[in-house]
Amino acid sequence: MSTQTTTVTGARAIAAVAIVSALAAGASIEYYGLFEKVAEQSGDAQQIGSLVERFAGIPRLTGNAPRIGYFNDRTPGSVAQQAALASAQFALAPQILVLDENRNDLEYWVGDFNAPRDFAGIGKVQGLELVADLGRGVVLYRRGAGK
Repeated sequence: MSTQTTTVTGARAIAAVAIVSALAAGASIEYYGLFEKVAEQSGDAQQIGSLVERFAGIPRLTGNAPRIGYFNDRTPGSVAQQAALASAQFALAPQILVLDENRNDLEYWVGDFNAPRDFAGIGKVQGLELVADLGRGVVLYRRGAGK
């Protein structure tokens, strides 16, 4: 009799686990469907795709140089400057951006601007030659004559 009781108890446990597993799988599928629907409706709320597109030409133009100089037109040391740097770094990873205008060992420099400017003139002041204006405020420079 104890063997029969153990078998019935074991079967109930297995059935309970199977039911819970099936319910969990169903809930996961439903959650995934809802998540997919919300993602489609909201689009790219943080503009991550747009950010990556802004800097998309840089790796090709720099030959995937591992380290690139970076500067922008935000106030030095400000949160805005750091946020712009972090965003550009995300878009260009695994290339490393260096925010140090006194580095003469870096061949390529990315300028990240909020508005149209005299990009060639800005580069000349820093001893950089304009390589390409990629649009939307992203400019690529190459180290030319020294400062």
